[in-house]
Amino acid sequence: KFNWLDHLYYMGVNYGSTRLPMPFDALVYSVLMWPMMFSIIFWASDDVQEIICMTLYFVVILFYDWPLRKFRFTHERERAYFRRYPQRKEHSVILHFWLPITIYLANIAILFFLAYLLR
Repeated sequence: KFNWLDHLYYMGVNYGSTRLPMPFDALVYSVLMWPMMFSIIFWASDDVQEIICMTLYFVVILFYDWPLRKFRFTHERERAYFRRYPQRKEHSVILHFWLPITIYLANIAILFFLAYLLR
């Protein structure tokens, strides 16, 4: 059984290597961005703690994809997904282009709004 996470992950898979992130990657990066921003704003009281927090977040951001690909999004699961939903193989390139940009811009707007409120 496939859920919304599978739909988001397999959107844009068939476009090969693109320079833009897939919508799933944009969502993961934005979700991982918020704890880092809140730790920098509220909890990081000295420089060593801030450096350790940022290093851990960057390690998580760099290596989050490996366990997901190994245990959740395998090639067999991808084939089963596209057998079940053959129409999803032909997603629009325009949607693939604008969805990650919209996610990033929404996060940046929320971040600036929070920075304005906390100022």
